[in-house]
Amino acid sequence: QIVALEEQVAVLEPAARFADTLADAYGDWSVREAAQILDRDPTISTGERRLFATLRAIGWLDRTNQPYQGQINTGRLVCRLGHYRDERTDELVAYSQVRVTPKGLRALHERLGGTGALVALDTTGGAR
Repeated sequence: QIVALEEQVAVLEPAARFADTLADAYGDWSVREAAQILDRDPTISTGERRLFATLRAIGWLDRTNQPYQGQINTGRLVCRLGHYRDERTDELVAYSQVRVTPKGLRALHERLGGTGALVALDTTGGAR
């Protein structure tokens, strides 16, 4: 039985290494994209709103959905700054978007009890 398990590990190990390498090859994901990635695991059921609630509950985000500095320092979350032009006032409006890094995605996957492979998605919803 031990030999059979070792053989199974040997078969699965390259795929696990590939998934880790693939996740590290990409910068970060929006909370919506991270939720979609996590939801692919058969033991995790989440969406954007539920993941935001989880991130607040575990102390990664404050009540306004901004990441705590400690989570930025540990490399789990980042903020992407941007701007858009308000059509009514013609003014530039700045915003920040919380993003989940590969390290954060792996930590969430583990914390939420994920058992399946962590498969990244590109922004069009396809597998990376």
